[in-house]
Amino acid sequence: MKKLFSNLMVGLVLMMSFGSMVSCSTEPTIDPKESFFDRLGTESIVKLQIESDLSELIENRDQKMTQEATLSVENSNGGFKAYPLKISLRGKTRRGLCEFPPLKLDLNKGFLEAEGLKDFDKYKLVTHCMDDSELVLKEFLAYKLYNQLTEYSFRVRLVELTYIDHGGEM
Repeated sequence: MKKLFSNLMVGLVLMMSFGSMVSCSTEPTIDPKESFFDRLGTESIVKLQIESDLSELIENRDQKMTQEATLSVENSNGGFKAYPLKISLRGKTRRGLCEFPPLKLDLNKGFLEAEGLKDFDKYKLVTHCMDDSELVLKEFLAYKLYNQLTEYSFRVRLVELTYIDHGGEM
């Protein structure tokens, strides 16, 4: 087991589309459940860990493949809460251009339901590219600005992400 990019600020992380949440009804609907994204909080940088066979995923970046992983989220007392998920590579240009391509996170809906969370289970993870984390911050700010212009935009969060590569040992 080895750590990749240990404690590296990667950036713009989880993006959630609101397009699927728009309702045609004029009656406001109130859902008391929060989403996984909401549970991460609002402003502070969240520490996450992704554990999987990342070497295989990166080596086979030209193929569509999905694999099991664990996403751990740091809680207020410094411990981590683990969530089962599947990860896959996303993006076309960045997949070929970046050393570590962006990921799609697909959380387990059954686990989300058991936790009392909404069933929004798919999130996009944008990572650094070409050793320039400043570009991630610029992209993050562009999305935050777009949030001010329209409710039909991606919500974004900055995270500090540690990748743990099990190299086939998981």
